[in-house]
Amino acid sequence: VSMKGVAQSKEMGFAASEDPTYADRNLNIPANKLSDVDKAGPVARQSTFLKVWKDRHIVVTKDSLMYWYTSPTSTPEEVLSLRRATGVRREEVAGRSHTFVVSMKGVAQSKEMGFAASEDPTYADRNLNIPANKLSDVDKAGPVARQSTFLKVWKDRHIVVTKDSLMYWYTSPTSTPEEVLSLRRATGVRREEVAGRSHTFVVSMKGVA
Repeated sequence: VSMKGVAQSKEMGFAASEDPTYADRNLNIPANKLSDVDKAGPVARQSTFLKVWKDRHIVVTKDSLMYWYTSPTSTPEEVLSLRRATGVRREEVAGRSHTFVVSMKGVAQSKEMGFAASEDPTYADRNLNIPANKLSDVDKAGPVARQSTFLKVWKDRHIVVTKDSLMYWYTSPTSTPEEVLSLRRATGVRREEVAGRSHTFVVSMKGVA
Protein backbone atom coordinates (compact mmCIF):
# COMPACT_ATOMS: atom_id res chain seq x y z
CA VAL A 1 0.00 0.00 0.00
CA SER A 2 1.30 3.45 -0.87
CA MET A 3 0.14 6.79 0.47
CA LYS A 4 0.52 10.05 -1.40
CA GLY A 5 -0.73 13.43 -0.29
CA VAL A 6 -1.04 12.99 3.43
CA ALA A 7 2.72 13.39 3.46
CA GLN A 8 2.06 16.82 2.01
CA SER A 9 0.00 17.49 5.11
CA LYS A 10 2.92 16.91 7.42
CA GLU A 11 2.95 19.54 10.17
CA MET A 12 0.30 21.56 8.33
CA GLY A 13 -2.50 22.09 10.78
CA PHE A 14 -4.12 18.77 11.65
CA ALA A 15 -1.51 17.33 13.96
CA ALA A 16 -3.17 15.50 16.84
CA SER A 17 -1.36 17.77 19.30
CA GLU A 18 -3.32 20.70 17.84
CA ASP A 19 -6.67 18.97 18.30
CA PRO A 20 -8.28 19.78 21.72
CA THR A 21 -9.77 16.28 21.80
CA TYR A 22 -6.32 14.87 22.50
CA ALA A 23 -5.05 17.67 24.75
CA ASP A 24 -4.27 15.30 27.65
CA ARG A 25 -3.23 12.36 25.51
CA ASN A 26 0.34 11.00 25.54
CA LEU A 27 1.06 10.70 21.81
CA ASN A 28 4.69 9.65 22.06
CA ILE A 29 4.04 5.89 22.18
CA PRO A 30 5.72 3.16 20.06
CA ALA A 31 3.41 1.23 17.73
CA ASN A 32 3.82 -2.03 19.63
CA LYS A 33 2.66 -0.33 22.86
CA LEU A 34 -0.62 1.09 21.53
CA SER A 35 -3.73 -0.61 22.93
CA ASP A 36 -6.59 0.79 20.79
CA VAL A 37 -5.41 -0.20 17.30
CA ASP A 38 -7.95 -0.33 14.49
CA LYS A 39 -5.60 -0.86 11.53
CA ALA A 40 -1.83 -1.18 11.24
CA GLY A 41 0.83 -2.18 8.74
CA PRO A 42 3.56 -1.11 6.32
CA VAL A 43 2.92 1.83 3.99
CA ALA A 44 5.15 3.68 1.52
CA ARG A 45 4.80 7.42 2.02
CA GLN A 46 5.83 10.20 -0.34
CA SER A 47 7.88 12.97 1.25
CA THR A 48 6.55 16.51 1.03
CA PHE A 49 9.15 18.34 -0.98
CA LEU A 50 11.61 15.85 -2.50
CA LYS A 51 8.79 13.48 -3.54
CA VAL A 52 10.80 10.48 -2.36
CA TRP A 53 8.95 7.32 -1.30
CA LYS A 54 9.91 6.07 2.17
CA ASP A 55 8.90 2.86 3.94
CA ARG A 56 6.89 3.57 7.05
CA HIS A 57 4.73 1.73 9.61
CA ILE A 58 1.28 3.22 10.08
CA VAL A 59 -1.23 2.75 12.89
CA VAL A 60 -4.82 4.05 12.89
CA THR A 61 -6.51 3.93 16.29
CA LYS A 62 -10.18 3.48 17.11
CA ASP A 63 -10.38 7.09 18.26
CA SER A 64 -9.23 8.48 14.90
CA LEU A 65 -5.52 8.98 15.36
CA MET A 66 -3.06 8.19 12.57
CA TYR A 67 0.45 7.40 13.84
CA TRP A 68 3.47 7.36 11.51
CA TYR A 69 6.55 5.36 12.49
CA THR A 70 9.88 4.41 10.95
CA SER A 71 9.42 0.98 12.60
CA PRO A 72 6.90 -0.74 14.91
CA THR A 73 9.23 -0.20 17.89
CA SER A 74 10.15 3.45 17.28
CA THR A 75 8.44 6.51 18.75
CA PRO A 76 6.14 8.25 16.23
CA GLU A 77 7.61 10.78 13.84
CA GLU A 78 4.13 12.24 13.41
CA VAL A 79 0.59 11.80 14.75
CA LEU A 80 -2.40 13.16 12.80
CA SER A 81 -6.01 13.65 13.84
CA LEU A 82 -8.36 11.99 11.35
CA ARG A 83 -11.29 13.81 12.91
CA ARG A 84 -10.52 16.49 10.33
CA ALA A 85 -10.51 14.11 7.39
CA THR A 86 -12.99 14.96 4.64
CA GLY A 87 -12.38 11.89 2.51
CA VAL A 88 -10.04 9.33 0.99
CA ARG A 89 -9.51 9.00 -2.76
CA ARG A 90 -7.57 6.68 -5.02
CA GLU A 91 -4.82 8.25 -7.10
CA GLU A 92 -2.84 6.55 -9.86
CA VAL A 93 0.94 6.77 -9.45
CA ALA A 94 3.33 5.10 -11.88
CA GLY A 95 5.06 2.13 -10.28
CA ARG A 96 2.84 2.23 -7.18
CA SER A 97 -0.23 0.18 -6.41
CA HIS A 98 -3.17 1.00 -4.13
CA THR A 99 -2.10 4.63 -3.79
CA PHE A 100 -4.47 6.88 -1.87
CA VAL A 101 -4.76 10.44 -0.62
CA VAL A 102 -6.39 11.56 2.63
CA SER A 103 -8.02 14.99 2.36
CA MET A 104 -8.26 17.18 5.42
CA LYS A 105 -10.25 20.26 6.37
CA GLY A 106 -8.75 23.31 7.97
CA VAL A 107 -5.26 22.75 6.63
CA ALA A 108 -2.98 25.70 7.25
CA GLN A 109 0.32 26.24 5.49
CA SER A 110 3.29 24.86 7.32
CA LYS A 111 5.88 27.23 8.76
CA GLU A 112 8.51 25.24 6.93
CA MET A 113 6.75 25.21 3.56
CA GLY A 114 7.65 28.85 2.91
CA PHE A 115 11.37 28.14 2.60
CA ALA A 116 11.65 24.63 1.20
CA ALA A 117 14.44 24.54 -1.37
CA SER A 118 12.07 22.94 -3.88
CA GLU A 119 9.91 26.09 -3.66
CA ASP A 120 12.86 28.41 -4.37
CA PRO A 121 13.28 29.14 -8.14
CA THR A 122 17.05 29.38 -7.61
CA TYR A 123 17.19 25.62 -7.21
CA ALA A 124 14.56 24.69 -9.80
CA ASP A 125 16.94 22.45 -11.77
CA ARG A 126 18.90 21.20 -8.80
CA ASN A 127 18.87 17.54 -7.75
CA LEU A 128 18.24 17.82 -4.02
CA ASN A 129 17.96 14.11 -3.26
CA ILE A 130 21.65 13.55 -2.46
CA PRO A 131 23.13 11.78 0.58
CA ALA A 132 25.29 13.92 2.86
CA ASN A 133 28.46 12.02 2.02
CA LYS A 134 27.94 12.71 -1.70
CA LEU A 135 27.59 16.48 -1.50
CA SER A 136 30.52 18.40 -2.97
CA ASP A 137 29.91 22.02 -1.92
CA VAL A 138 29.73 21.60 1.87
CA ASP A 139 30.28 24.67 4.05
CA LYS A 140 29.39 23.19 7.46
CA ALA A 141 28.25 19.73 8.54
CA GLY A 142 27.76 17.67 11.67
CA PRO A 143 25.36 16.15 14.22
CA VAL A 144 22.46 18.28 15.50
CA ALA A 145 19.48 17.53 17.72
CA ARG A 146 16.28 18.91 16.18
CA GLN A 147 12.98 19.46 17.97
CA SER A 148 9.84 18.27 16.14
CA THR A 149 7.16 20.88 15.56
CA PHE A 150 4.21 19.48 17.47
CA LEU A 151 5.35 16.59 19.65
CA LYS A 152 8.36 18.66 20.80
CA VAL A 153 10.53 15.55 20.75
CA TRP A 154 14.27 15.97 20.19
CA LYS A 155 15.65 13.79 17.41
CA ASP A 156 19.28 13.21 16.45
CA ARG A 157 19.96 14.43 12.94
CA HIS A 158 22.89 15.12 10.62
CA ILE A 159 22.87 18.60 9.10
CA VAL A 160 24.73 19.97 6.09
CA VAL A 161 24.85 23.61 5.02
CA THR A 162 26.18 24.15 1.51
CA LYS A 163 28.11 27.11 0.11
CA ASP A 164 25.10 28.08 -2.00
CA SER A 165 22.78 28.44 1.03
CA LEU A 166 21.04 25.08 1.22
CA MET A 167 20.37 23.38 4.56
CA TYR A 168 20.03 19.60 4.28
CA TRP A 169 18.54 17.52 7.12
CA TYR A 170 19.41 13.80 7.31
CA THR A 171 18.77 10.91 9.67
CA SER A 172 22.36 9.81 8.95
CA PRO A 173 25.29 10.91 6.72
CA THR A 174 24.49 8.13 4.24
CA SER A 175 20.71 8.58 4.02
CA THR A 176 18.81 10.68 1.50
CA PRO A 177 17.62 14.01 2.95
CA GLU A 178 14.31 14.16 4.81
CA GLU A 179 14.17 17.89 4.16
CA VAL A 180 16.10 20.59 2.30
CA LEU A 181 15.63 24.26 3.15
CA SER A 182 16.71 27.41 1.33
CA LEU A 183 18.67 29.73 3.61
CA ARG A 184 18.45 32.52 1.04
CA ARG A 185 15.27 33.51 2.91
CA ALA A 186 16.94 33.53 6.32
CA THR A 187 16.69 36.80 8.21
CA GLY A 188 18.80 35.79 11.16
CA VAL A 189 19.92 33.21 13.70
CA ARG A 190 19.33 33.66 17.41
CA ARG A 191 20.30 31.76 20.53
CA GLU A 192 17.44 30.33 22.58
CA GLU A 193 17.75 28.80 26.03
CA VAL A 194 16.25 25.30 26.34
CA ALA A 195 16.46 23.32 29.56
CA GLY A 196 18.81 20.37 29.21
CA ARG A 197 20.14 21.53 25.83
CA SER A 198 23.25 23.52 25.02
CA HIS A 199 24.01 25.76 22.03
CA THR A 200 20.35 25.85 20.97
CA PHE A 201 19.51 28.16 18.08
CA VAL A 202 16.57 29.25 15.94
CA VAL A 203 16.76 30.24 12.27
CA SER A 204 14.30 32.98 11.34
CA MET A 205 12.93 33.14 7.81
CA LYS A 206 11.16 35.78 5.75
CA GLY A 207 7.92 35.03 4.00
CA VAL A 208 6.98 32.35 6.52
CA ALA A 209 3.26 32.02 7.23
